[in-house]
Amino acid sequence: MTAKPIPAALRRLALERDDYTCCRCGRPLQGSYYSLQHRLPRVRGGKHTAENLVTLCGSGTTGCHGWIESHRAEATAQGWLIHTGMDPASIPILRGGVWLVPTAHGWIELAGGLMDSA
Repeated sequence: MTAKPIPAALRRLALERDDYTCCRCGRPLQGSYYSLQHRLPRVRGGKHTAENLVTLCGSGTTGCHGWIESHRAEATAQGWLIHTGMDPASIPILRGGVWLVPTAHGWIELAGGLMDSA
């Protein structure tokens, strides 16, 4: 069975929401290889949703996407990856020193910072 691609409208929404930059390092993506990272991987039930996708420079082995794959514990502590059964809409990401949740309408700062992710 072949994985379904991210729908074009959702891909465009995520890129526009993330201002065509890497969400982790802020690098502009123009002319660079990028990927849309599933915070909850598809193999563990992650869906193609705005809350589950973040734009990152690189691939699974390069750039910030590669860093997340190589530093999974730290990436999970910062919200770039989430555990099975968790709702991406309720787990913030440490982005630029601020805890934020990606949504279809932008980024929302959580009052009080990090939510319980246990």
